[in-house]
Amino acid sequence: RNGLHFSSRWMILDDVVMGGASSSRVAQSQHGAQFIGDVTTRFNGGFCSARCVFPSPQDWSMHDGLTLRVLCNEGLRYKLILRDTVGRGGVAWCHSFDTAPNEWTEIKAPFSSFLPTLRGKTVPDHPAFDSTRVTAVQFMMSKFEYDGALNPTFKEGPFQLQIAQVRALQA
Repeated sequence: RNGLHFSSRWMILDDVVMGGASSSRVAQSQHGAQFIGDVTTRFNGGFCSARCVFPSPQDWSMHDGLTLRVLCNEGLRYKLILRDTVGRGGVAWCHSFDTAPNEWTEIKAPFSSFLPTLRGKTVPDHPAFDSTRVTAVQFMMSKFEYDGALNPTFKEGPFQLQIAQVRALQA
C-alpha cells in the first residue's frame, strides 16, 4: 500500500487531565484535518494533544516511518507521537517537528528518529520501537520538549495545525 489508513475518531488529551486550562479539538478542513486549540500555562498547564487509537495493532514494519504534509501560520514546533502498547500509560514514541510560517511543510519522520518517553522524560536503554504493533498516533502542542527542556517556539494562545497528509515513508 502507498499510505496508511487512519480512523476519523480522535480523542482529545489536554492538560486539563492534570488541572490545566488548555483546550483543543480535531476538525475536518478543506485540506484534510486540522488540530486547533488554545494552549495556556495557567494552573501549571501547557499542552494540547489529539490521539487516534486503532481498533487493533497495526503492522507498519514494511515502512521506515511517516511523512506528513502540514501547515501552521506561525511556524511552531509540534510533536508526532506513536504508541506500540495497548492501554493507558506506557512509553510514548515522540518525534518533534518544526513548521514554516504560512508554508506547507513536508516532514519526514523515520521510526529510528522517535524518542522513547514517559510523561515527557526520555527513557534510556528502552527496547526499540515495535513497528509491527502500532496502537495509536497522536499530535501534540507542548510547552516542553523532553527532560524539562522548553519548546523554543512555544507561545500561549490559539494554534492551528493543518494536516493534509500522513503517509508511509517507504522502505
